[in-house]
Amino acid sequence: MKNIGKYLLIFITILMVGTTLSGCMTITQEDYLREAEKYMKKKYGEKFKAIEYGMDYSVYISPVSHPEWKVTVSFPEPKLWKVEFQDNYVAFLLKDELESAIEKTAKEVYEDCKVFCRPMGFPLRPEWNRDTTLEEYCTESVSVLYLIIGGDGSNKEKDITTFLEKNCASDIRMEIMEIVYVSKEQLQELEERGLDRLFREKLYYWRTHVVIREEVTLNFDEIEWRAGDLQLENK
Repeated sequence: MKNIGKYLLIFITILMVGTTLSGCMTITQEDYLREAEKYMKKKYGEKFKAIEYGMDYSVYISPVSHPEWKVTVSFPEPKLWKVEFQDNYVAFLLKDELESAIEKTAKEVYEDCKVFCRPMGFPLRPEWNRDTTLEEYCTESVSVLYLIIGGDGSNKEKDITTFLEKNCASDIRMEIMEIVYVSKEQLQELEERGLDRLFREKLYYWRTHVVIREEVTLNFDEIEWRAGDLQLENK
């Protein structure tokens, strides 16, 4: 009986120690945020600040130099501490260069316009880094073009066909876009952070969504224009 009691005590001790070690191995959302910061700093050589834990195994993080950027860092379902991260930071690094290239094409058609390119939230190729060129980046459709035009859209059907032809012939080709007509006064004051309000409150004359198909030649679905409040007010 003494031996039984002795073995029982040893067994209970092992269970308690195992439970404690298991508890120590628990990985929290905060752990993933900190690990994402380390991964990004090592890959890009600058400091990042984690914002929040996202959905579907992702976190949102911002470079300290640009706190307004919301970069997505994703990872497959992890096993303990073995985590392989992927990110879409290159889309932000090339944002200004991409917008400048698209604006050059747009201004061949539209006299008054502004261009904003918003990165999509999914991860990019893991080998992409600071050395990735705009041409390499544009081999995949990973940003949405927002083309904001100053004017009432009286020539919108003709102008959009001309712009899409130029877009498809360009090496810097955008495949997903929102094209919007606003007043010239609105265009002057508009910043990218105001886009969501612009769409939400329909503060425009006309708006359309365009998706370019995979074919090399110009091919897109029929353009459907939606009237905004500015257009309705003029009726």
